[in-house]
Parts: sequence; structure tokens; C-alpha cells
Amino acid sequence: GTAQEDLTRSNHAVFISYAPTTEPEISLTCTMRFGYSSGYTADLAANIYKYYFGKMTLEDILGNSVLDTYEDIVE
Repeated sequence: GTAQEDLTRSNHAVFISYAPTTEPEISLTCTMRFGYSSGYTADLAANIYKYYFGKMTLEDILGNSVLDTYEDIVE
């Protein structure tokens, strides 16, 4: 869904979900300020589920350049 705050800016994007559909074990609420459409937060949730259920690695989702930058910050 979307939440409109101001007519001069993009809507906030919201996506609430759980998985798997039978016997759920994880629930997500993804929000993006001024995200325009819930499609963007649905994509974010899909990547989180893929990571959680072992279908993708963090490197697959973020890309190596993002992880290299993150490691520089943490060290």
C-alpha cells in the first residue's frame, strides 16, 4: 500500500507480509519514505525472504561493491 503525506511529494511505500503461507515463521513490514509505490517495498521483502530461506546470499542481493563499502565502515 501507499500512504500519502503531502501532495507535493511522493507517497510513502508500505508492504506487510509473512512466509511461508502455511505455518508462517517470519513476518516482515517494509516501509520506504517517499518510496512512490509499494512495488519497491515488495521487491525488498522478496529479497529478504530469499536471504532468510537460503535462496540468495547477501552478496547476491547487495553486490560486492556495497559489501566492500560496508566492511570499510565497520572496520
